[in-house]
Amino acid sequence: DDQSTSVSCGRTGFFSYIIGLFGGAPTGTITLRDCLLQYYEQEELSGGDRYKCDHCKQHHDSIKKLSLIQPPEVMTVHIKRFKYDAFFGNNSGSKLTDSVEFPMTDLNVKQFTRPSEKYKEEQATTIYDLYGLVEHRGNLSGGHYVGYVNNEGNWFECDDTHISPVTAEFVSKVEAYILFYRLRVPRARAEEREKILGMIEKGAAEPQVWISKLWFHRWLNVVNPGTIDMTGFTCHHGKVHIPASDEAKLKSIPVSAWDALIARYKGGPQIGALGECGKCLAEREEMDRRRRYEQKLVHESDKTYIEAGQAWFIVDKQWLQSWLAFVNEDLHRPPPGPISNERLLGPDGTPLEGLERGLNYRGVNLEVWNIFHRLYGGGPAVVGGR
Repeated sequence: DDQSTSVSCGRTGFFSYIIGLFGGAPTGTITLRDCLLQYYEQEELSGGDRYKCDHCKQHHDSIKKLSLIQPPEVMTVHIKRFKYDAFFGNNSGSKLTDSVEFPMTDLNVKQFTRPSEKYKEEQATTIYDLYGLVEHRGNLSGGHYVGYVNNEGNWFECDDTHISPVTAEFVSKVEAYILFYRLRVPRARAEEREKILGMIEKGAAEPQVWISKLWFHRWLNVVNPGTIDMTGFTCHHGKVHIPASDEAKLKSIPVSAWDALIARYKGGPQIGALGECGKCLAEREEMDRRRRYEQKLVHESDKTYIEAGQAWFIVDKQWLQSWLAFVNEDLHRPPPGPISNERLLGPDGTPLEGLERGLNYRGVNLEVWNIFHRLYGGGPAVVGGR
């Protein structure tokens, strides 16, 4: 929900929808702000461009206006460097080499935002600093991409495997193709981080709780990390359920730091001890027994041949792969559901032409088919060659 388009109809007000594209730029020596001003400029829609209103279903002369609703953490600006024209049925293209001056710091997009109560807090921060860009060297027929990235205040040129330091002044004169701007951390947020990190450093003797490393990383690196989401570490029984393989996804912090974060960002729940839900463990053991039972049952009945007078039964390969994934105890996949042979059949219920064994289906004997159908139902039964 970063941007919206408003189209005003004389009868019904406005209609908005979400977009995420950066348009073209005028030619000549211009600034990035010129590009943004043109992109967000009010546009009159008339003639063949008239807007068809969703309410009255009529075409009307209208006004189209783009607005920035939620300033993104990272703003990617794609400058139009290539154009294509059609003359007498022939397509031709060229590279646009116009100079586009772009700010290294202090890009403020406040004037392009539309006030929103929902995103009032996010709209309080609208200043961006450049932290990377991509340059295209060459022409329409061929070329080479070079990247530039800022690491802790120092700029580097990344030309394939060759990395070399460059000055900010050098970067500012590059013929930019794609620009990457990062939302600047306001002073209040920086002070909050410093305070809570101090609490974590000094709170080793306090009772500890666990927090998602992913969310904590977002809190350290973005302006608006969102609510603290710990739901991935609870189960459908509402209990803490953290297998040993997921423990690396958590970080321990003192209760005081948790309380400060939860008061500011809400969310949760709080997790004070690692462990797995007893009910979940029992369910998993029961499911593993089922996996071993079904695998043994099918293995004992599956054959590469059929007896005289018998026929092969066709099973959809996608369904069979789902079943094989389910009985693999290392994958912990859910049961596949009813047999789904419908995709192999035409409207008249006969097999589609061009089906290939191994690619679209696999044949099983009557005994295996009966096992699958008894366990999962579905179908229909499709009899192949004898």
